[in-house]
Amino acid sequence: MRSKHQGEDKKRDEVTIPCEIVDGDGSSDEHIEVSIRKSAVDTSMTATVDVESSFLDEDEEVESDKIVTNASPSQNELDDRGQGNQLNEEEQAQGWSCGYLTSLVFPQFERLPWSTFFVLTFFIAIPSAGYIALFTKLGLGLETLAFISEYSTEVHQVRDNIIGAIVIASLLLYLSDSHTWISTLGIIFRNYIYLMISLAIIVLVISVTDDHPYAPICLFTIITPIFMIFTKKCLLPYRKVETKVYVRWLSGPFLCVSVVACLMWIAWSLSSEENELNEVSKLRDAQLSGCKADFTDFPGCQGIDDGEETCFSVKGNIIKFGKDCDESCVQVYDGCLNSYVVWIGPFLVGMSLFFLSFYSTFLRAGTTEKDFVSFGKLWAFLVFALWCGSALAGAGSGIVFVIMALTLASFVSSAGLMFIALSSAEQKEKEELIAQRLEEKYGAWFDIAKGLFIVTCLPWILLYFTLSITNQFVRKLQKRICNVPIPGDHLGWLTQLGSDQYDIFKTWDRTLIFRYAIYWGILFLSMIVLVGQFTTVFMSWLIQITQSLPLFAVTAIVALAGFLMFLIPVIPGVPVYLTLGIVLVGSGSEKLGYALAISYCCVVGFLLKLFSSAFQQKGIGQFCSGYVSIRQAVSMNSHFTKSMRLILSQPGLSIPKAAILVGGPDWPTSVLCGILRLKLLPIMVGTLPIIFLIIPTVLSGALMYMGAEVNADGSPKFVWATTVGAVCTTFTAVVQFGSMMVAAYYLEQVSTTRIDEINAILPDEEVDAADEREKHSNDVYSKVTQWRVVPFWAKVILLLSLITMVISCYTVQLFSNLCFVDYGLTSSIEKDLDGDVTNLALPLGRLACLLFLVSCSLLLVFSTWAKRAHEGELNKELLKNNQHSEALIDE
Repeated sequence: MRSKHQGEDKKRDEVTIPCEIVDGDGSSDEHIEVSIRKSAVDTSMTATVDVESSFLDEDEEVESDKIVTNASPSQNELDDRGQGNQLNEEEQAQGWSCGYLTSLVFPQFERLPWSTFFVLTFFIAIPSAGYIALFTKLGLGLETLAFISEYSTEVHQVRDNIIGAIVIASLLLYLSDSHTWISTLGIIFRNYIYLMISLAIIVLVISVTDDHPYAPICLFTIITPIFMIFTKKCLLPYRKVETKVYVRWLSGPFLCVSVVACLMWIAWSLSSEENELNEVSKLRDAQLSGCKADFTDFPGCQGIDDGEETCFSVKGNIIKFGKDCDESCVQVYDGCLNSYVVWIGPFLVGMSLFFLSFYSTFLRAGTTEKDFVSFGKLWAFLVFALWCGSALAGAGSGIVFVIMALTLASFVSSAGLMFIALSSAEQKEKEELIAQRLEEKYGAWFDIAKGLFIVTCLPWILLYFTLSITNQFVRKLQKRICNVPIPGDHLGWLTQLGSDQYDIFKTWDRTLIFRYAIYWGILFLSMIVLVGQFTTVFMSWLIQITQSLPLFAVTAIVALAGFLMFLIPVIPGVPVYLTLGIVLVGSGSEKLGYALAISYCCVVGFLLKLFSSAFQQKGIGQFCSGYVSIRQAVSMNSHFTKSMRLILSQPGLSIPKAAILVGGPDWPTSVLCGILRLKLLPIMVGTLPIIFLIIPTVLSGALMYMGAEVNADGSPKFVWATTVGAVCTTFTAVVQFGSMMVAAYYLEQVSTTRIDEINAILPDEEVDAADEREKHSNDVYSKVTQWRVVPFWAKVILLLSLITMVISCYTVQLFSNLCFVDYGLTSSIEKDLDGDVTNLALPLGRLACLLFLVSCSLLLVFSTWAKRAHEGELNKELLKNNQHSEALIDE
């Protein structure tokens, strides 16, 4: 089979060459087009291009699966390509070109014949339509959840048995090394067990839907790729197609169904007021879907008459409260996620298919690390926006688990896709290539990442090595009794794979990594407890005490509180603006009206931000810039800090500068500007776009307040407030996270394209001198804290600190509803906490906080020992040097 060059370039980044498939006798049978990268084109070139079997008939055989084409582009073509490359460089220098944004938002899917595209799209739509019909409000979602809830008692009785059967069967398959069975009977038996386990998992997932309504969407995300691979094996035209090629084909159909599902959901939700998510619809759907009301904190809200479960009922768009039924009784359904999940279900389908669409494209040969990074940023942005919008829409704290579950299921599904599509050799090659790239680019951060891995996965690591030991014991037993050889003749405690992995672990700087793991735990719990819980309590208390005060007094109190909150490094500005929207709008709406009150609130928030940033820069940052240790801590002479200085020093208002000042964390960014001794006025000018973050955040708070307003008959005064508030919060997330992405992009661009300007920035000689002085000291500290030389008691202290921190983090993460009271900005300390702030933490939460304090105390003990050992080693070296100097003098 040979080809003839007949065409010219049609795209900037690739050469499209029309070719014809020619038989051995010279006759032409079929015309096709192949594309090659221009970077591979030279004045004298032989290009080898893969021909996919989809272009050939089933009964058509060829001697080779390659087309060889001799392409000699003309000088004009080369000039055009040179201009194209130059254009690309100019676009990159200018920033975010349209092409970059398009590649960031849409996957580069494979071109397919229309017939193939429609067939694959049809089969992808089958599970999607099934989920939407059974588990969303567009179909029978409420009825399905009500049915599962009705028979939940019977299901719960056998659920433990199902879980036990799955665990035992999986364990037996693992311990017996079922993957090595080669007999026909063994293979049939293994596949049968796999099938039974899969069916049991599906039944188990559906059975927990009454408690975890997001379980079906996770099941859908994992099953859909498996269903498409099964379709490939059943459809005759695609059986001969390589699995990796077939998976690449799915990117376009995945995207198509994703877009259709999202558009359908948007059109449906806007078509009728009944399809919106508001306070009334949440309560109505919670009751219809079989949610159980939680009367733990509201014992007086139980129904008495007419067989009603609660003392209130929902009729149409009105909430009817019974006699002596308080309006707060509606909170008995706050823990129910059914209403939210069945409402947003089609959008979740679109998100999961969107994830799979992107991931399918990563199997292309031209995929680069930048593609993975870009998609990671985009997915994080979508998840963050979904979380913010959902939280304000009233989904409650449980929305975090919905998003986490969906993301985890998406990664599990994509990992399964890669496992199926790639051979073991290709998987190993890809893993090694990714590891090498990460090592080259982020090697300095690897120990920090390993610390994060330890604190998040320690229980699973211990379980894995326990199973490895058990598996090796079974292998030794089989060898002794049945004379079955052990794979690789490995006779250690662990399997060969487990032993190799443990050897890698022993090469780590375990002392440093364990300390990083504890630091990660401290950061996590500080954000969850300090920022997530007690900041909310403080803000809600502020809302309560300012309700009866005049607007001027309320403004002064809230501005002072906001200023103090801005001085805490870990607290972002969004909660401050949100509180302003609730407090000032609630206080000033009667006199000013809602429109003027919201405008007034935006002005106060804007001035508060500018004043706080100026104080942080001049009062904290510039004051601290006189200390060498502070400048050394922020890495004044690092490439990253110099890149940031170069951007922030630009006069006027520019996109990179505004992105850093708006998207960066409030306190660290402003203080760093002061440490760098940047001029105040240009920084204030660069901060002006913060108004685009303040306006939607204030609107979100104002609409939260307006959404809680009810008429005398119990109906919401502003039915649309919750839905519009969700849109505002989503826009807030777009501005906040989008500016962070833009800032990261420009920092990377500047650090790679303006190296000469960065190098021209004079280094801080005092910092260089301090770094040089501390280099030897740091080497000594690393030497005395190596795991092999650390005393046994110090190892125990550090390990106990790590274990207690992991237990505390897992407790707060997995059992948050048992650790802390569900408390929001509109909650009341008097009503919800019985007037005592410490009641925010439940007994399990107090235990988690105690373990956190124990871990910190043990880390302090270890650090004290390490400091003394470090000083002792330095003194030994000093004494040795002095003795050597005296000996030289004596000589």
